[in-house]
Amino acid sequence: MFYLDLAKSYISKDEYQKVRDVLKKVIDSPKEDEDTDQRVTEAKKLPEEILNEY
Repeated sequence: MFYLDLAKSYISKDEYQKVRDVLKKVIDSPKEDEDTDQRVTEAKKLPEEILNEY
């Protein structure tokens, strides 16, 4: 899923509202394949990582 990569790109540009919007899409997306759970877990951790870095 490219949304997770997009969210990381927005983080590098300090566009945090866009990060939240994209991460919500990742978390709310239907389960499509075997690594969906892994992506959702990573998407849920990204906001914590942002807070810890800034």
